[in-house]
Amino acid sequence: MTERSFYVFGPFHLDASGRLLLRDNEPVPLSPKAVDTLLVLVEHAGTVVSKDDLLRQVWQDAFVEEGSLTRAISVLRKALGDGEDSQKFIATISRRGSRFTAPVKVVANGAAEALIQVSRRRLIRWMLAGLAIFVIVAVLAVLNIRNLRARFRGDYPDRPH
Repeated sequence: MTERSFYVFGPFHLDASGRLLLRDNEPVPLSPKAVDTLLVLVEHAGTVVSKDDLLRQVWQDAFVEEGSLTRAISVLRKALGDGEDSQKFIATISRRGSRFTAPVKVVANGAAEALIQVSRRRLIRWMLAGLAIFVIVAVLAVLNIRNLRARFRGDYPDRPH
């Protein structure tokens, strides 16, 4: 079995092999290229990664313009909440590249699996709550329809004769 690891920073957990970013154990929607960009930055946390290196590692042999990288970093900043609560995860170093500035901790397989299980349990809980609400609304709708039919037919039980 392959070793699965997470990178942990702030309220985030980045699953490198699963290519998934979690914030407080909730998935953060990101494009594949944004995840690739984040992985490169996090794996080199504290050091400047040049624009050329980022382009080469994320887009490999594809021809892309620097604007693609700029967009990916902008999406990441928004997803990470850069600037909120004075937090900054990605710093742009003028004419050089970008640096991931937050402290990063690597969490090994067992702890990573526990995080995934917590996320799954939370998802199942929300799904069950949604199903329960749906059932309650459906029952109330059926009862209301029966009540309205009885009124229109004239055999409403609460009406005095």
